[in-house]
Amino acid sequence: MKRLIIYMILLAVIAACEEKALEPITSDPTLPGVVTDVTVTNISGGAVIAYKIPEDKDLLYVKATYTVDNGRTLETKASMFEKSLVVKGFNGIDNTKEYTVNLSCIDRSDNESGTVTVKIKPEISPLQKVKNSMDISEAFGGALYKWENDEEEPITMFFMADTVKAEGADPGELIDTRIIKTTQESGEYIARGFPDKPREFAVVLQDNYGNETEPIKPESIITPLKEEELDKSLMSVAGYGDNPVDDKWDWWEGLPSALIDGSVAWGSCAISYQTPYPRHLTIDLGKNYKLSRYVMFQRGDSKGRIYAYGNPKTWYVYGRSEPPVAEEEITEDLDGDGLQDWTNHWTLVGNHEIVKPSGLPGSDVSQEDIDAALDGHNFDVPMETKPLRYFRIGVLSNWGNTGWVNWSEIDFYGVEL
Repeated sequence: MKRLIIYMILLAVIAACEEKALEPITSDPTLPGVVTDVTVTNISGGAVIAYKIPEDKDLLYVKATYTVDNGRTLETKASMFEKSLVVKGFNGIDNTKEYTVNLSCIDRSDNESGTVTVKIKPEISPLQKVKNSMDISEAFGGALYKWENDEEEPITMFFMADTVKAEGADPGELIDTRIIKTTQESGEYIARGFPDKPREFAVVLQDNYGNETEPIKPESIITPLKEEELDKSLMSVAGYGDNPVDDKWDWWEGLPSALIDGSVAWGSCAISYQTPYPRHLTIDLGKNYKLSRYVMFQRGDSKGRIYAYGNPKTWYVYGRSEPPVAEEEITEDLDGDGLQDWTNHWTLVGNHEIVKPSGLPGSDVSQEDIDAALDGHNFDVPMETKPLRYFRIGVLSNWGNTGWVNWSEIDFYGVEL
């Protein structure tokens, strides 16, 4: 009986409730005034419009309405406390095209004033700047894309390739092979996995306002450079004491040679312990190669072991083509440049870091993170890097801030010279 009474009361309350339409806080039929003293500063893909607001006490915001090149009508709003607003999304190829922006004021009763028309001439758009900077050239196993994004505007890139084309056939349709979104000031991407046969590559750029370029193509058809996985049977790892730079990597079950034994099993690893950072290890590739990339595998095959403990997080790589000279293997910083002096006789290949794809903090990992670790972390070697035989790694930090560093395997790719 008690439950029945409660149920009936709830029904009565629900029945008594009526849907209330959202309405302005106040009701004042007087239209607000308009902005005055308008000035325009043209910027890349838009303009900064400054003004003096009307003296209406119930003014809420200023609104700009405008139409961009792709036909979309956009709005930008600025509160009563601001004295300017920014309109963006124009996609002009230079600063000669004129556009119209309509400014109006809205008060707390949702009344809208008349419009003030403003003419602007935006500078070349961020999208067009990126387009003009895009360079597409041959790379190992594919094509190298390089670009500049000075405005650091969000740009979506649709990388495309003629994936249908077979040897001896006519070109097929360009198909998206990868899509990325970037705000970086500059960047590069290598489309990989293609044989060393002529192939068409392209990229389409898109901004947040729906503007899009036509496919951007290189001046001529690209033939990817041949890329092969290097033969590990020719490689060797410097042992502890072979030179004064390298650390001891055979603590506990660890073996330096485990890095090139072809196994990513838990027990196949190299381990360094309680020596100051950086922790160095040198691999002799057996021959001089033009390296395209290397793939580093963490130690671990489960959520609790990857991106944790002694797995390397940041490191640098140096290389050289000739055997190291004992007299040059100096571990002190005698010249005061912040680096051990042996680096003066080696070429910097790069500074590298493992980044979790998910961006999750601490030890939290997603399935995407796990898959990335099991597939191996790919690090490109710059195309301008000279051929090398000796590959020296200096670990700067690990994921667990522990006293030891461990990793499982390194694969190398490139071409013999």
